[in-house]
Amino acid sequence: QPYLMENLRELLDDGDFNQNISHKFYAPSVYSYFKRKQLMLSFTSVFGKDLNSFCRTMEHISIWIDRWMNPVEDLEYFDYSHQFDSLADRARLKLPTAATERDIISAIDRVMFKEDGYRVSHNFYSHTNSYLHKVLRTKEGIYITLAVIFQAVASRLGLNLFPVSFPGCFSLWYQEFDESATQTQYLSFVNGNGVSRFSEREVESFNNRNQHDDSLSSVQTVATRMLFNISLNLIDKEPYGRVDERLSFIDSTELLIKLNPLLDRSLSKLLHNSYLNLNYNLNKSSLYTADIG
Repeated sequence: QPYLMENLRELLDDGDFNQNISHKFYAPSVYSYFKRKQLMLSFTSVFGKDLNSFCRTMEHISIWIDRWMNPVEDLEYFDYSHQFDSLADRARLKLPTAATERDIISAIDRVMFKEDGYRVSHNFYSHTNSYLHKVLRTKEGIYITLAVIFQAVASRLGLNLFPVSFPGCFSLWYQEFDESATQTQYLSFVNGNGVSRFSEREVESFNNRNQHDDSLSSVQTVATRMLFNISLNLIDKEPYGRVDERLSFIDSTELLIKLNPLLDRSLSKLLHNSYLNLNYNLNKSSLYTADIG
């Protein structure tokens, strides 16, 4: 298999479109299959973690999904971690000697949003806003992908931020300590070009209670939201979108059902319509053999 992957990679990187035309036509599909087969080996280790005990789990989930959806890009973990490390190094230079949680958040906010220009995308409903490598390149994303980057940088500075998938809004929470009390703070990315904090009233309105429950921070909930953002933003293009977009819808929705089998009934009709419109009959069941545990 390594030899086959190397040969397929050479075909994919060969810019001469007048040679080996048939091989180059099928190479992306074959390469994607084997790349995803490799990724499935790490499915349990990535999606089986507890978000609240391992603060980089959301980072790993987002990278895994990005690599799954873009297998031909040949993305590796280092491609992301190098950029997170660089942002963290720059933010570290702005910290005082005895930095508080707010100092760290302010430093990351300045580097990400003020200096590098990260922002909420004007094309908010594009599925590419959920692809982490593209957000890192364009500096435009949606709340959840901006939160992934923010959390990844914070973890490298010693601050643990944890995800909470409120209905209608994605946030990161942390414990803020002072001399008199400990308070839970929720970060907001909704203003588009910086980070702020939700008020207690806003948090209560999101979830009809002052405290979020554990289900809103589960791996399944957060990963499902990431994949839903991709699938739902491609549904409007079905069945008339580009072939690659329709294939992306199939890829994200099949993984979504694998992760959350309860969605099978509601999504299977859309999925089978996509198969029908594309005359698509590739059996990929062997890809989805890993269990979450």
